[in-house]
Amino acid sequence: MKKFAALAVLLVMAIACGGSANAPAPAQSAGPPEKTSLKAGVGGQGQIIYMPLTLADQLGYFKDEGISVEITDLKGGADALKAVVGGSVDFVCGFYEHTIRTQTQGKFIETIALFDNFPGLVLFVGKKHQDARTIKDVASLKIGVTSLGSSTDEMVRYLFKRNGLDPAAAQTVAVGSGGPAITALKNDQVQALVTVEPAASTLEQSGDGKAIYDTRTQQGTRDVFGGSWPAGGFYLPDAFAKQNPRTVQALARVAVRTLKYIGTHSAEDIAGRLPAQIFYPDGNKDFFVKVLKANLGMFSSDGRMPSDGPDTVFKTVKVADPKTDWSTVDLKRTYDNSFVSKVKV
Repeated sequence: MKKFAALAVLLVMAIACGGSANAPAPAQSAGPPEKTSLKAGVGGQGQIIYMPLTLADQLGYFKDEGISVEITDLKGGADALKAVVGGSVDFVCGFYEHTIRTQTQGKFIETIALFDNFPGLVLFVGKKHQDARTIKDVASLKIGVTSLGSSTDEMVRYLFKRNGLDPAAAQTVAVGSGGPAITALKNDQVQALVTVEPAASTLEQSGDGKAIYDTRTQQGTRDVFGGSWPAGGFYLPDAFAKQNPRTVQALARVAVRTLKYIGTHSAEDIAGRLPAQIFYPDGNKDFFVKVLKANLGMFSSDGRMPSDGPDTVFKTVKVADPKTDWSTVDLKRTYDNSFVSKVKV
């Protein structure tokens, strides 16, 4: 009996200590995932808005679900969207607004877990245009965006329309994200730029850019977009979700576990889990930690789409692109909270 008791104690200890990042993986429901090898697309892997994807991978949360994930880093959100619609990736870590846009093309994708409660987009002007105050002051200039058709491009066109300008007249130029985007503004290839963290703080620290529109906070987001504007998260074709419900449920568990980790750990702890070559290739970890700490408030606590978010985002895309027929869009098919709602962490 003593031997069996000892074995029982060892078993309990093993279970308690198991799982990645000192947290046991939630029990899988209704069997293993239908697909155990997935491809993920992301439009700028080193951006803080999309950091949860890499963090989840580094923490081993996909592995805990019996899934191996191959991450493909693309130039911008529009490229990631094309990849998932075209079938070269299974799911995307990208902005919610793309799920609305694709419906006008007869394609249905849905956000199944939300990471960012606000977008973190910042519109900068370069050194030669420090007197600029509004979009009208840079309307005739070249404005850098991650890729044409991306959310950075969308923001520019929305600001044009909101300020009485023709969105089609915006001279947006695809410059990518991170270092290439910073270089483009610094070298005057573009005279304004929409980017996110950590590139945004890098431009501020160097003095190579001045922010004139800033959605890194809830108030800043409301000032620009007029309300809640949910951004990055996991999205995928609704057909994939119907065919692979256990796989999608596993992705939702990964998302919620990752958000819980972010909400219960310091910026230093999180940075220590991330690959330096992706998030701070210059080797300045202290600066990255400082930027990350300042932006932890953007992350959702539970992965759910807020009730007032879809309407605001929809208004934005309609204003920015008035020539598109939006009458067929069904917002209820652009997101699905049911997967994250089932997660118990």
